[in-house]
Amino acid sequence: MLQHKWLRLFTMPYSQPEDNIKDYFGVWLGHYTKWLMSASFAGFIIWMAISADGDDPDSPSIPYFTVFMAIWATLYLESWKRTEKKTACRWGMVDFEQEQQPRPEFDAISFFRESPVTGQQEKYFPDELRYPVLAYSAAISSTFIITVASAIVAIYIFKAFLSDPAPYGKVYFGSGNPDDDSNMNVIYEKVAEKLTDKENHRTETEYEDALISKTFSFQFVNSFMALIYLAFIKQPLALNGIEIKYQFGIIFIANIVAGNLGEILPPIINAKIKAKAESKGAVLEAASVKLTDVEKQFIAEEYDVLMGTFKDYGEMVIQFGYCTLFVAAFPLAPLLALVNNWIELRIDGWKLCEIHRRPYAVGAEDIGTWFWFLDIMSTLAVVSNMALFVFTGTQLNMWSSTEKVVFFSVMEHVLLCLKFLIAVIIPDVPADVEEHMAREAFIISKVVHNIADDAEDEEFDSNEMIDLSVKLTDLVPALDKDAAKAAMV
Repeated sequence: MLQHKWLRLFTMPYSQPEDNIKDYFGVWLGHYTKWLMSASFAGFIIWMAISADGDDPDSPSIPYFTVFMAIWATLYLESWKRTEKKTACRWGMVDFEQEQQPRPEFDAISFFRESPVTGQQEKYFPDELRYPVLAYSAAISSTFIITVASAIVAIYIFKAFLSDPAPYGKVYFGSGNPDDDSNMNVIYEKVAEKLTDKENHRTETEYEDALISKTFSFQFVNSFMALIYLAFIKQPLALNGIEIKYQFGIIFIANIVAGNLGEILPPIINAKIKAKAESKGAVLEAASVKLTDVEKQFIAEEYDVLMGTFKDYGEMVIQFGYCTLFVAAFPLAPLLALVNNWIELRIDGWKLCEIHRRPYAVGAEDIGTWFWFLDIMSTLAVVSNMALFVFTGTQLNMWSSTEKVVFFSVMEHVLLCLKFLIAVIIPDVPADVEEHMAREAFIISKVVHNIADDAEDEEFDSNEMIDLSVKLTDLVPALDKDAAKAAMV
């Protein structure tokens, strides 16, 4: 069973039963956790070096760690792009988005046009109707984001007037409090869903990308505005690197604990309440009476295919931000994330296998807009960590403001160019995947479309020119070859 293969405590992140999980859910967390191992090791070494320097937040090792994390984030994203292509090819998801059918909610019945691709009549939503709706959504979303950012900064400024600078480790609840963050996220999620519904997107992928863009933009500001204020706005008000480190550590750990408890407790409580309600009037207390598998599935908590997956991805992408955006202030962040993910892999597996009903299977070609956010954060991390070193640290205090700005601009551009160069050098699609896709396209052109060879004038005869029993494994490389041969007998 999947539980016995997946829910093992000491299974390495890169040894997850991906093909078995694919039949149920999908895979991304294992790849990310595997890459956290190298970042965790480097962060622990830097933390030891800082401790050896008397817990000095301006240790000379910090700039080197900043460069390392910039390269690490880029290599991780490039590795995921290649893994994503290989996985999509293995699972038959290449070009999945181009083949998607319109959503049932696609409300454009009264508008038809000739498809520029197929030439057939198809439903569509005119741009003159879509653009005003998109502008309205953008205005509402921007208002919410600006409001929450202003509120967080106002809370800190107000507290600065009422009290002395906070001692190390004191958290300003109301901005760094994970409960407040979660409540604001839940409120905005409902608003974002309503706005996205009005935009009338044609396919599920378009709808999900639009919803992710709105919701995660708000979550990003809600999660990181407090740290942005501490690092770059409060700095002129006598902020020091030690305060950033302690505030960051406490906020990060609090979010990890609150996130895991929030995943475990509500489904268990809801399942127990539902089981108790379903057992009323029955003789289920008798030792001989047991619930059937169907009854257990009915009592289990329903897994929201859209928002459930969204919350799981959102939690990890926010964590990626904690591991990259301010890692110069808290080098142990990747190690804490690794420990959390080691547990998270088991919690997710247990939750999906034991607590929730089996989710409805939904295909996907990639992780969609989530990769776009990961890429943006890896770029912002270069800027934020270099700014922490140059403007918040004390190592360059003997320099003038002009010299600091020039140094920051040069180093930031050098790292961004290095990041861009690495992304260009490493191909997004592995060579063996390109060869397989080319082979698959060739077979389809011959078998399905009967396209003749260049050297032949006669029409291609698929039955005479290709041996399907030999090439079946080309189309499905994960299929057992013996099973493929037996299927063709």
